[in-house]
Amino acid sequence: DRPNDKLLLALVVVASTAIALALVWLLRSRSNSLEETRDLKQILPLPILATVPQRGDGRLSLEESLDRQPLSHSYQLLQAHMRMLPQQVRAIAICSWAPQEGRSSVAHNLALVEAKSGQRVLLIDAHHRISPPTALAFQRTEAAETNGSPSWQSTVQKVIPGFEVLPQVTASLTTNYRDWLVLLEQARERYDRVILDCPPACQNADAALLASLSDGVLWVVHPDLLGRQGVEAAAETLQTWSTRLLGQVVVGVEDTLPPAVPDRRYLVSSEV
Repeated sequence: DRPNDKLLLALVVVASTAIALALVWLLRSRSNSLEETRDLKQILPLPILATVPQRGDGRLSLEESLDRQPLSHSYQLLQAHMRMLPQQVRAIAICSWAPQEGRSSVAHNLALVEAKSGQRVLLIDAHHRISPPTALAFQRTEAAETNGSPSWQSTVQKVIPGFEVLPQVTASLTTNYRDWLVLLEQARERYDRVILDCPPACQNADAALLASLSDGVLWVVHPDLLGRQGVEAAAETLQTWSTRLLGQVVVGVEDTLPPAVPDRRYLVSSEV
């Protein structure tokens, strides 16, 4: 008897489909690229608070109105998420796994939109490794106050009303941990928001130490630059940071994603 042609055709179609799907899975599993934001969230399951498209140097202009700048929507959305945090969450560490992911731009832009909405903001540049003449290095008397103000206040630079920068703090976290603790405590008393631009987490322990001093961590990731292996390495490191993670900002993504429902495991408690 001749086999049923329709059944044979169906079996061929099913087998071909299975082989094609297997090949796709194999290629994707071996690829270091992340094709979709969904792939990123599977590896790094933090709520996405904002997506930022690639535009110029990534920084908002100080002079131009925010409403006329293409990146403003992303940072206004991020600002809205920040406003939902408990009032005690004042010091926020901006961290990333590798250099050039856009961490410093995110820190600058968040500080700018907060200042333009009436907040008093201090941006602490804590990621420079080469000490220029103007860099702040803690002394034994660093915590002492002069005329009612801490000594680090004299190195603060005004950007616009409400937005000030403490530039290039080069003091080691491991040997000056207590001084950093005092600095941040004093800054919390003087500003509505303190933003720390941290060094890359892959380079040394400084980012982890700054995260431990902050009230919460905002993670910045550039999937195209970092790749699957980089995101996996970051996710492994962040397992010990989970109680302080607020969410992530995804850089280099053109489409605007709806806000993700936060996973309560990663949200800072109101008791912080």
